Amino acid sequence: MAGRFRRFVLKLGGFFARFSFSYRLTFSDPAFKHLPKRGPVLFVFSKEHKRDFPLLFSLLGFRNWRLLSPSEEGLTSKERAFAGISSLKAYSEMKKAPSFLVIALHGEKDYAALLVELKAYPIPVCLLANDHHYGAFKRAHVNLGMPFLPGEEETPASLKKRMDALLEQGRLFRKYHVYGLCHISDAIMDLARLLVLPKMALFYPTRYLYVSDEAKKNRHIKGRGIAVANHVAFLDAQMMPRLYPQRRLRMVVGDIVYRNNGKLMHFWLKQAHVVHVGDAQSDPSLSLQGFAEALELLKANALLGIFPEGEIHWNGELGSFHAGVVGLALLSGAKIYPSYTLRPYRLFHRQVILIGEAIDYRGKGDFNKETLLVLAHDLETSMLTLKAQGEAILAQEKAKK
Repeated sequence: MAGRFRRFVLKLGGFFARFSFSYRLTFSDPAFKHLPKRGPVLFVFSKEHKRDFPLLFSLLGFRNWRLLSPSEEGLTSKERAFAGISSLKAYSEMKKAPSFLVIALHGEKDYAALLVELKAYPIPVCLLANDHHYGAFKRAHVNLGMPFLPGEEETPASLKKRMDALLEQGRLFRKYHVYGLCHISDAIMDLARLLVLPKMALFYPTRYLYVSDEAKKNRHIKGRGIAVANHVAFLDAQMMPRLYPQRRLRMVVGDIVYRNNGKLMHFWLKQAHVVHVGDAQSDPSLSLQGFAEALELLKANALLGIFPEGEIHWNGELGSFHAGVVGLALLSGAKIYPSYTLRPYRLFHRQVILIGEAIDYRGKGDFNKETLLVLAHDLETSMLTLKAQGEAILAQEKAKK
């Protein structure tokens, strides 16, 4: 009877909390945008705050959930009766029920105690990184991690490292508005998509070719990534977002384009949070600033769009690649997703774009000048190979006609 009454109170509190308590919820992976539908799942808070309770109401109010405490200290009978707070010692019995368990950890001692229980009775774990920016006219921010099952190699230090990384990722989400937040930059990017993409589809219809079935999946990238392509016209920057219809693309824009295309274009680029980069020789500070910003975006699981040539080659030939793109791939661990525009743009003529398989440069060497030059040349060679594959496919189709 007491359990039913507690669940009724939690559901009722969750109903009112959703209207009275405002928070921002983002996710460590763009593919994971919903809480698990059923338990058992253990939600681990980074810290504890007196205003976390209405947040729990709002997040889990319509689900059967229970609070855990690392120890018996400070738990009154009233708290146990109303909120269902139990010590970690009761975890082995509670985890059998299809409910959600919530615990806030304060230090390595608590992390160690939790891992002992998890290794004895394993259930999926969701980390909740809450930044505690509570206050008048402020919205608390919570970043929810992907569920994972702690393995035998998991330690208190590694679990704490996961939480710190999630907190840092949440900070980057707020800074760059990658996804999960309602911001003017998102509205501008979506408006541009509504205006530009139909125009491109009508005046420059596109046919997509794939080197393999794996390459076909690259149009639905989940997580961080670097989209690269050859640069043959200004329309490339409008064509590239069509390749990834489910993601907002953060384009890397050079200094000439950013400053010299009129006030309206400059305003749009600024509000859309493009990455503004400069030439490494003429303006090294701007180049370094743009590189750092692009690296932070990748850490926040953004999808960057880059033309490695750094300039338009109107003759359709592939120019030399700059090393920045492979440097970002090395430091962030992001995969590179190549595509190649095979024909010049002509009004009402079908464009052909070949999409290749993802390129992974993780573990290919240290971050130094020699390694970057070698990998940049390797990426350039891969793009030339992609171009040859596309031309061969078109030649075969032409011969069959």
